[in-house]
Amino acid sequence: KTCRITIPYIEIAAEKGNQNSLSDAGVAASLINTAAEGAFLNVMINCTSLSNRIVGEELLKKSEVILDEVKSSSEKIIKNIKSKLNPV
Repeated sequence: KTCRITIPYIEIAAEKGNQNSLSDAGVAASLINTAAEGAFLNVMINCTSLSNRIVGEELLKKSEVILDEVKSSSEKIIKNIKSKLNPV
């Protein structure tokens, strides 16, 4: 959830920040995507050890939705940054 919360701040940096800092916003988007992937893998590991499979499946579904949102948002941010930086 924390990864998803940070996305708007990265978007602001990418859209309104100093042009010379666009690469930093891109790195932030990439890092937040990687952090979300790691968190999702951790949820997967922990869900296998839950005695209540229904709760585990529910957590896994919610986590996957969050991961997809973060992944989509971070890819969009990076795409926008690349279009701004592309001199052609």
